[in-house]
Amino acid sequence: TFETIAQSWYDQSMGLARLLAFSSGYVALAAVLPILVGTPRFLEGTLSLGRLMQSGQAFQQVTAALSWPVDNLARIAEWRASVERVLLLDEAIRVVTLEAARTGETAINLDRAPTAELGVRGLWVAAPDGTAMLSDLTLTVEPGERVLVDGDPEAASALFRVLAGIWPWGRGRVDLPADAAMMAVGPRPFLPAGSLRRAIAFSDQPLRHQDADLGSALDSVGLGHLADRLDESADWARMLSAAELQRLSFARLLLLRPDWIVLGDATDALDPLSADIMLALLVDRLPRSGIVLIGRHPGSAETFSRRLTLKRAADGEVLLHEVYARRQAAQVPRPQPLAVVDLLREGYGR
Repeated sequence: TFETIAQSWYDQSMGLARLLAFSSGYVALAAVLPILVGTPRFLEGTLSLGRLMQSGQAFQQVTAALSWPVDNLARIAEWRASVERVLLLDEAIRVVTLEAARTGETAINLDRAPTAELGVRGLWVAAPDGTAMLSDLTLTVEPGERVLVDGDPEAASALFRVLAGIWPWGRGRVDLPADAAMMAVGPRPFLPAGSLRRAIAFSDQPLRHQDADLGSALDSVGLGHLADRLDESADWARMLSAAELQRLSFARLLLLRPDWIVLGDATDALDPLSADIMLALLVDRLPRSGIVLIGRHPGSAETFSRRLTLKRAADGEVLLHEVYARRQAAQVPRPQPLAVVDLLREGYGR
C-alpha cells in the first residue's frame, strides 16, 4: 500500500539523517576535542602551547587510524541492505522450491511435440509473489490460423512471456510443433549493437541476406528511407521512434519468415491504419504462418480468424472467452505502407 511505501521512505530518510549527523559530528569533534581537554592545563601554565598542539596532532593521528568504520558507514549500510535483499531472495526461492516439490511440478513444460498445431494445456502461471496470473488455460492454434487474444493486461502479458519462453514459473504444458521456426515479438524489439543489417537479421546470419531482400522488407513496412543505411553502425534502438521500431520488427518477420509468430502488444505504438497494414503484410506474405497476437491491438480485429478474451472473475480467476471464430479470416485491404502517419505522430528531430 501507499502507507507502507511512505513509511519505508520515512524510515530510510531518518536512517540516512542519523548516519550523516553522526559522521559529521565525529569529524568536527575529533578536531577540537584534544584542544578542549588540554585548555584548562594550558591556562594553569602546566602545559605549554607546543605540548598542547602536539597533543592535538597525536590525537588526530590516532582517531584517523581508528576511524575506518566511521568513514565507511555509508558503504557498510549499503552492503547490509544488499545482503538483506539477497537473503530475502534466497528465502523466496526456497519457499517456491518447497511448494513446487510439494505439488510435484516445478515449471511450465515447454516442449517440441510431433504435432502440427500450437497447443497450451492446463496452463497455470505464477506471479513473483506466488499468486496466479493465469490459471487453467487451454488453447489450440492451427497452422496458418490468426488468433487475437486480448482482455486482462496482466494475464495477456503472462501468456506472451510463457509462449516466448522467458517465464517458466508455473504449471502446465505448451507444445510447440517440431521442426517449426517460431519468433516472439514484444512491444519494444531488441536491436543488437552494430549495423542496421545485423539489427534486422537479428539471430540469423546477416550476410546471407541480399541487399535487395533487406531493402524490400524495409520498403514494405514503410522504412524504405533506411535501405541505403544497411551497413551503418549506430544505436538504432535510440535513433528510431517507437513506431519505427515496431515496423522494423515486422520487416524482420518478413525477412526471416518463421512458421509461428507470437506478437505481444507489437502494434500498440502504431495508428490503427498502420497496425492493420502490418498485419495484412504478414497475412499476405506468410499465408502458412500461424499468428497469435496477445494484448492490445489498435487496428481492426477483422484480420483474425478467432478472437479470444481473457476476463478476470470476481474471485480473481482468469477465464478465456471465445468472442468469435470463423474458418477463413477476412482479408484486410493492403494499401501501400507509408511512414508519413507515424512521422506526424512521433514528430521530427531524429
